[in-house]
Amino acid sequence: MKKILSQLRHINIRSRRKSTDVFFGNYRSAFHGQGVEFHSLRPYENGDDVRRIDWKTSAKKDSLFVKKFQETHEKTVCCILDTSASMNFGTSQKKSETALLALALISFSALKDGEKCGALFYNNTLKYIPPKKHTKQLSHIIATGLQCFSHNQQQTADHQSALALFFKVQKKSSLCFYFTDSLLPLPEKQLIQISKKHELIIILLEDKADTNIQGDLDLHDNEDDMNLWVNSLNIQHIKRILKEKEKKEEQRAQELKKYKINVWHLATHDDVYKTLGARFKKYSKIS
Repeated sequence: MKKILSQLRHINIRSRRKSTDVFFGNYRSAFHGQGVEFHSLRPYENGDDVRRIDWKTSAKKDSLFVKKFQETHEKTVCCILDTSASMNFGTSQKKSETALLALALISFSALKDGEKCGALFYNNTLKYIPPKKHTKQLSHIIATGLQCFSHNQQQTADHQSALALFFKVQKKSSLCFYFTDSLLPLPEKQLIQISKKHELIIILLEDKADTNIQGDLDLHDNEDDMNLWVNSLNIQHIKRILKEKEKKEEQRAQELKKYKINVWHLATHDDVYKTLGARFKKYSKIS
């Protein structure tokens, strides 16, 4: 964790450097001024997009009504971070460290662009930081994330409660970055519900050892506090299980894409600046 602390402390210093200027430029071109929020309702007119029909209001008034939206140049950025014990795994560095650095860079870019930024950290417990523009918001977000990861031994992830809280407290549309290490446990109905109101990007934390196991290993399950000995007798069986999991993850990512939920992959050995910067640049071209 000392390595990540050093990196986080130097974000403001690196902001003066070309690499972070490029990162911020790619972030800004991808997301600045894309905010859209609900404005009012009006009667349906021939040619209106049926996807904007408010069925609840239409049923009450026995006549079709559509939602009107207006563009807002201020976008609220929210980061949801899974801080369960499985995020402590990593070979180059821990998934938690990679996630915190990425979260810090995104939060820094949002605040630098004059946007409100907030965060929700969760394992078995939930810690919510409301979006603000305050200059101390970045330090508050980072400190809370570090605290959550420092007390997460044997902590599982309560995805359902976290998403329910986010949907409840974040009334206005936002750009939401969701950090976790597996798509499979995520409740799909809640993700789809959130994506109807918020621009949702899931950042999937990965490590090369997730699917590439070599030799004899003594693995530890941080969430269940169990040891697993991997040797030549069971390694092939475990590799098959991991490959099947990888296949299911990809299938889930494709399903979520239908609902405009993007899934980005971020590995522990990646250069976070370059990887996210490239993602932002590509995203700005397809948005």
